Amino acid sequence: MSDRLAKIIGFLTIFAAWFVYYINFDKGSGFSESKGDWGTFGDFVGGVSNPIITFITMCMLIRSINLQKEANDSLLEQNKNLQVDAERQREIDDLRSFETSFYSLSEVARSEYLSIKLIEHESIYSSAEAVSFAEHSLIEKAKSENLCEVFDYLNKISSFSIYSAVRSFYVLFKLTQDSCPEKYKERYFEICAFTMPVKFLHLVCLCKVFTDWKVVKNLADLGFFDKAGLDVYIQSFEEVKKVASST
Repeated sequence: MSDRLAKIIGFLTIFAAWFVYYINFDKGSGFSESKGDWGTFGDFVGGVSNPIITFITMCMLIRSINLQKEANDSLLEQNKNLQVDAERQREIDDLRSFETSFYSLSEVARSEYLSIKLIEHESIYSSAEAVSFAEHSLIEKAKSENLCEVFDYLNKISSFSIYSAVRSFYVLFKLTQDSCPEKYKERYFEICAFTMPVKFLHLVCLCKVFTDWKVVKNLADLGFFDKAGLDVYIQSFEEVKKVASST
């Protein structure tokens, strides 16, 4: 019920009550000078119009309460949407900040890997060639030498660039674990692994098998070596290590 309609009904109710009284009791004799007549008139008009006006008032009150409730619900919905938008924007900002560091460290790790050089008998093996040389050396010396010592020697003749590259990769992986928004974390773990050269990942796996470096243990704790495909490579060199241990 609109405010205008309520006012019209209220006015018509009072007018109708007065008109009915006038037609039935006054008979056109003019205004009475008797207080009793005026009292009777007031009782009649009040008795007829008050319940109707009270009912209209209640309807208006209920309507007002409903409008207030709708306004409150709308305000709550707006606040909820604002909160969702704010959280979404914060998530986007966090992701952008993370990506800046992620891709920067990714380039550092790749650069460290490309700078690996193994110098053996005047031969120089770089990056992928260095990893292949390390693999062949470990396999060839499995029956004659301690392979952990062999790998330590390879790290030394690389001027510890093997350790430096693996440490850079660990920092990248740790950044993803600590700073990447949760819903994007698995995606960036995959990017972290699949955008690196395969030989680089093989080198990290060799470090797991043949070293006790803390950065490698931390990578294991973060679940890096649980990634599909790495387990087969690691298992193959675990077998090589067992052969060396049995001789």
